[in-house]
Parts: sequence; C-alpha cells; structure tokens
Amino acid sequence: MRSSLTLEKITPEIMAMTQTSLDATWKQWLASCMMHGADPAYLKEVLLKQGMPAHDAALAVEEVLNHPYVEAGRHVARMQKQLEWLLNIYQQVHRLSPQYGEIERRSGLTRETLIREYVSVNRPVVITDMAKDWTISERWTPDYLSEKFGDIVIEFQRYRHDGSQFELIKDHLPFKTFLAQLALIEEANDFYITAYNTHMHQALMDGLIADIDGTIPDYLDMADHQKKAFVWIGPAGTLTQLHFDLNNGLLHQIQGRKLVRMVPSYQLPYVYAERGTFSPVNPEKPDYQAYPLFQQVHMTEVILEPGDTLLIPVGWWHQVRALDRSISITFANTTFDNAYYGFTQLFPQLFDQGCGK
Repeated sequence: MRSSLTLEKITPEIMAMTQTSLDATWKQWLASCMMHGADPAYLKEVLLKQGMPAHDAALAVEEVLNHPYVEAGRHVARMQKQLEWLLNIYQQVHRLSPQYGEIERRSGLTRETLIREYVSVNRPVVITDMAKDWTISERWTPDYLSEKFGDIVIEFQRYRHDGSQFELIKDHLPFKTFLAQLALIEEANDFYITAYNTHMHQALMDGLIADIDGTIPDYLDMADHQKKAFVWIGPAGTLTQLHFDLNNGLLHQIQGRKLVRMVPSYQLPYVYAERGTFSPVNPEKPDYQAYPLFQQVHMTEVILEPGDTLLIPVGWWHQVRALDRSISITFANTTFDNAYYGFTQLFPQLFDQGCGK
C-alpha cells in the first residue's frame, strides 16, 4: 500500500551490491518502483549514484522496464491505487457524520436498529444493557468457576511479550489450577486464555455459555455458539496487538475493565498490514519513522466497564489492553449474516504460519 520511493528506501546491503552487478534484490527494488510508476530516469540516477557504470545502469532499467512480469505488476498496482482511492472516499464520507471519531454508548438496541445504524454501515457502538439481567458478573468468582468447571483442561498462551512468538506458545492446565495461579499475578501478558485457544477447550466454552442466565438479545443465537463465541481470561496487562477480525464481534466485558484502541477499516493503507490480520505498529507509542503513514490514522479509544458490550465491526483494527484482572466473551454467533472469511482463502500461507486468529 506504500509507494513513496526515495533513496532512503535503499539499505546499506543493497548499496554494497551495486558496485559489480545487479542482483535479485536490486531487480526486485527496480520492479517495485516501476510497478508504482517511478520515472525510469530517476531509477537510472539512483544506480549511477551507487557506483554502477552508465551503460550497465541503462541496460538494467531497460530490462526491468520491459519485462512482462513488471507489466503485469503495473496492472495490479493500478488496481491497488483505485482501491486506495475508494477507501479514501469512504473516509471523506464518514467524516461528514457528526459522530465521526466517536463511539456512541446506546441502550435498548433492537436487532433492527443494531443492523441499520451500526452493522450495515461498519460503525462501532458500545451497548450498555445487552446483559442487563445477567448475573454472571457476580457469580463467576474463581471459587465458583473452579467448582463448576475446574477439572476441564484448558489451553492458554504464554510469552506474548515476545513479538516473534506472539500467540504461538501455548500451555495446558486444569482450569482450577489456571485460576489459582492467575490470582497470584498482578500484571502480565504471558498468562492468558484467548479466542485462539477456545477450540482446544470447547467443553469450557460450552459450559460457560450454558451458565449465562437472563434474557438473550434477539441478535444473538446461543445455540450456534461453537466456533463463534470465545472467552478471554487473564490478569491486568494482557495486550492483544493491533489487528482486525474476520467478522463482526460483540466483545462483552464480564469482569474488570479493558481499554480498546480502534482504527477504522477504511484506513487500511496506513496500518502496514503485512502479517495476516495483524499490524506491526504499536498504537500506544507509534514509531513514525518506521511507519510514517500511521500518522494519518484516526484512532478512537474506549474503556469497557463490566456489563458493556462493544460492537467491533468486521475489518476494524483494534488493540485491546486489560486494565484489571478480566473476563470477557466475544460473541460472533449473531442472527444476522456474519460470515466474511474470504480473507483466509486469499492468503492461506499467512494463516498456515499462525499469523492470524
């Protein structure tokens, strides 16, 4: 999504290779520049400044310029620019709304209103009373959960502070042992049950769903919760990196508080989406030198209190940090169409490597 082509993009490793020959790394750089419409004269000048003889520089640029693979790449780049233009139009249109940059807090939302005013226009909202008569916030104490579900062996994540191993290192304990150890942790990011683990302890998820009392809103189908509802349990300090989900999710906060930082889906060109559904940018302390386009992001923050439910629209980027010891459930088991999984088919290699949820 980034086509700013300057001499600063040339690494010392690339520079060292220009003195004698044009290797594959340089050819890749030339091809990328040409696909995005760089002036061939500028590219030749770059090669000359790096010590390549004029005749060799001219031949190298000519070879890449006329290569059929590069011409095909130009077509893809043009399509990309059109999509970026369309996303920018969406952003301009959204800015016309008086609520732009705000996340409303609403109560009494019906299925029809939720779909019309939020889901269908890809807009988040905090629902304050979805669970108004549920008692799980009070009932789900460590003692209660241990007694009811304690013998179920659960999977959880460790060493999430290591970016290279994020969400990849897992461990297993009886749920009661996990809860006992959790009670001793004040703040950490390496002891966390996440959505990524639910498939390994579906029995726990089934039991938790069955234990929910009170009125179920008409936009949720609790009978269809398997692989569509996910529990998150951990200490203060758990952090899920900036990412987007492949469907609309209703993040319901049961105990503790969470801080959610959100970036609109149409700002995709600015978040450096290079690893599946994750961004490498830390929105708490962005490195604008490494990620300059992130300065164009409009980020909104919301704190979820117990009983709050945040609609996270499909495609919206979000980072989630627990401010307290926390229990949350994400509900994607909606009674409206909520299947948008084509992304995994477009980029299966990323998900085979564990890069997405």
